Amino acid sequence: MAKSTEVANLSEPLLNAWAEGLDSVCTTQKELEDQFLQALENQKGLWGKFNNDNSWIEEEQKKLFEDFRKSTKLNLQSVFGQSASNVFDQFISHIDVVSNRLQELTLKPYKESLSLFSQPQEQFIQSVQNSFEQQQKIREEFKNQIKSTQQMYFNFYEENMKIALSLFK
Repeated sequence: MAKSTEVANLSEPLLNAWAEGLDSVCTTQKELEDQFLQALENQKGLWGKFNNDNSWIEEEQKKLFEDFRKSTKLNLQSVFGQSASNVFDQFISHIDVVSNRLQELTLKPYKESLSLFSQPQEQFIQSVQNSFEQQQKIREEFKNQIKSTQQMYFNFYEENMKIALSLFK
C-alpha cells in the first residue's frame, strides 16, 4: 500500500501571485521611468532645434543684408559714381557698428540664457537617469530577496510537511 501523499500547498500560489504582481509593478514603474526620460530627451531635442533654427535665421538675415549692401552699392556707384559708393560704405560701416552693438545687447543675453538653460537640463536628465538606475537596482535586490525568502519558506514548509506526514504513518 504505497500511496504517494501529495499535500496542497495553498500558500505557494499566493506567494507566486504576489511575486508576479511585484514584477508587474516593477515593470510598469520601469516603463514610466523610460517614458519620462524620453520626454526629457524630446524636450532637449526641441530646445536644440529651436536654437539651431535661430542661428539659421540669423545667418540668413546676415546674407540678405550683405546682398542688399552689395546691390545698393553697385546701384549708387553706377548712377552717382564712386564718391557716392564711398559715402555709402562709410554710412554702412556706422550702421554695422550700431547693428553689432544692438545684437550684443539683445541676442547675446538671449543666447547665453539658452546655453545656461541647456546645461542644467543636461545635468537634470543625467541625475534623473542615475536615480532611475539606482531605483531599478533597489527593486531588483528587493525582488531577489523576496524570491530567496519565498524559496526558504517553501523548503521549510516542505520539510515540515514531510515530518508531519511521517508521524501519521
